[in-house]
Amino acid sequence: MSEKPHAPYIMPDGSRYTLREGVPSKNRSSGLRRAKDDVWLQLQRNKVSAGSDQELQEIRAIEQAGHRRRRRWLNEKVLRDMAGP
Repeated sequence: MSEKPHAPYIMPDGSRYTLREGVPSKNRSSGLRRAKDDVWLQLQRNKVSAGSDQELQEIRAIEQAGHRRRRRWLNEKVLRDMAGP
């Protein structure tokens, strides 16, 4: 049985999608996400430089952690900041 090429699907936004194209890889965005995390850490380091020594040590420790731990820490920090003092 030979497979015939399937006609392209018309997506809601008007673009075409064929089965041969496949779903785009999610791995492409991980590099961008890590780059954004690095930029955020740079901004935090500059912001915290006038802050407490404890926060500065925490920022330095998180810079050495892997990207998953870093994201988890960033999420927890956002929740702590939203909770207030």
